[in-house]
Amino acid sequence: MKYIFSLNIILSFSTLVFGQEYKSLIGIEGGPNTSIVTNIDYDYGNRTSEINPTIAYSTGLFFQYNFSKHISFRTNFAFERKGYFYHYQECGSSACRTGIARPYFDYIIIPLLVRINFGQKINFFVNGGPYLGFLSKAKNFDRKTYDTGISLGLGIAIPINKRLLISLEARNNRGLLNVKNGYWYSMVNLVEYPDSKVFIRSTNILIGFAYKFGKKQSETKEENK
Repeated sequence: MKYIFSLNIILSFSTLVFGQEYKSLIGIEGGPNTSIVTNIDYDYGNRTSEINPTIAYSTGLFFQYNFSKHISFRTNFAFERKGYFYHYQECGSSACRTGIARPYFDYIIIPLLVRINFGQKINFFVNGGPYLGFLSKAKNFDRKTYDTGISLGLGIAIPINKRLLISLEARNNRGLLNVKNGYWYSMVNLVEYPDSKVFIRSTNILIGFAYKFGKKQSETKEENK
């Protein structure tokens, strides 16, 4: 509820400001990411391990609507792979074995972001807002089929010409939902930790290409006179 209230305040303020920017942008963006799973316990009995972050990737489409030169709404429909890896040692009655396990989770991520823009020809920006994640595939982990959290990012957008621009952004997705479904996958069976909680966080480097369309805000203002 507080996010909706804050968004209403920002949108009301934005109607007072008019810039020279096109109303909308569409484009693609993607790049590498790194993710980490927090508050997970993989040590039990005769099995020990160490959890490590992993490097994967994300890619998708985005749409941006400019309320003014400085304030925009932005959303994505993006694929994001998250995960981790660990070295394990598992000992039985006769011998021990070691190896590397690489659980991963493929998500469709839909953020709802408010973007604040600075600068003239070259724009610097910060953005933030909630996101929803829908699990499409998981390996070696029994987990909930959805996630939610907060996205925060900053970056730079550089115009190529009047209609095209490129951008570079560093964005952090901080999961706020306990995504653990009561079990985790071992090399032998499913083991339950009913009191443990699992959260996923990722940092993405996004390179984007955008196309501007729609009338400029200054043109729209003149027509309404």
